[in-house]
Amino acid sequence: PEIVADEPYYPEVGEFEYFITGINGVCETVVSIEISVYENPIVEATVSEDEICLGESVIFTGEGSDIYTWDLEVIDGEEFTPAASGTLTYTVVGTDAATGCENMDSIDVSVYELPLVEANADDDEVCEGNLVTLTGIGAESFTWDLGVIDGAEFEPPLGTTTYTVIGTSFVGCENTASI
Repeated sequence: PEIVADEPYYPEVGEFEYFITGINGVCETVVSIEISVYENPIVEATVSEDEICLGESVIFTGEGSDIYTWDLEVIDGEEFTPAASGTLTYTVVGTDAATGCENMDSIDVSVYELPLVEANADDDEVCEGNLVTLTGIGAESFTWDLGVIDGAEFEPPLGTTTYTVIGTSFVGCENTASI
């Protein structure tokens, strides 16, 4: 192949010997150089879950190389908890230990907000035999403890009782509230 001075040259993968001829007037010198060109690793970024709720952890791993360096404070193969909601792109650089050749890949993770759940009662003080209705707000669906059904009347026991509701958003994130 023709190599032109001061222009980039991208050799193929393999072992090559190149010759250069230097001419100074009538004098001529030929020098050779051997170059080994290695393949870049084919790096793949993976994550244990690509959609999570705020506060949950994931594990990022690189594949196809020997050494992996992630951005955004991720350590390959260790649990990582994103600090904010939204969709972020995480990038890994994989390095072949023997050749030093590098390549990179990226993967997106969507982190969803937790629902802002509230527990409400139509009355927080009732007389024996009276009914009360508990309702959750701020999520898509609600599950109460102690056998309570969201929005359905029931007769509470005597005394003070704390009821807890789990609210689940449309993407499956959960939060709790009590009354």
